[in-house]
Amino acid sequence: MKSVATIPLLLSLSVTLLTDVAFGQELVKDDFFESRIRPLLVEHCMECHGAETQWGDLRVDSLERLLQGGEHGPALVPGKPSESLLLERVQGKGDLRMPPEEKKPLTTVQIDSLRQWIAT
Repeated sequence: MKSVATIPLLLSLSVTLLTDVAFGQELVKDDFFESRIRPLLVEHCMECHGAETQWGDLRVDSLERLLQGGEHGPALVPGKPSESLLLERVQGKGDLRMPPEEKKPLTTVQIDSLRQWIAT
């Protein structure tokens, strides 16, 4: 039979392990964003949706701004790529295609990266 004193120790270790795992997952998400998503947004979106210009009242220079969205609503629905306007637009669905036709479209890998980022 375990002593009563070991129960708090086991609970403490469990919480520490769960916290470390969650913190590690956040680091992985941050690394993914910084290595794959931010460069994509800078290259393909910031010229028209950055700090100086905001077509459609949309800015993509922060998660807060993407969640806030623009004239057509939130650009992102966290965890729901199929409901996120950003993904819809870069896939050429709906009435607006992004980037515009005169600009280089996103690759399949870039679109998949966006989908993965939004899903997590």
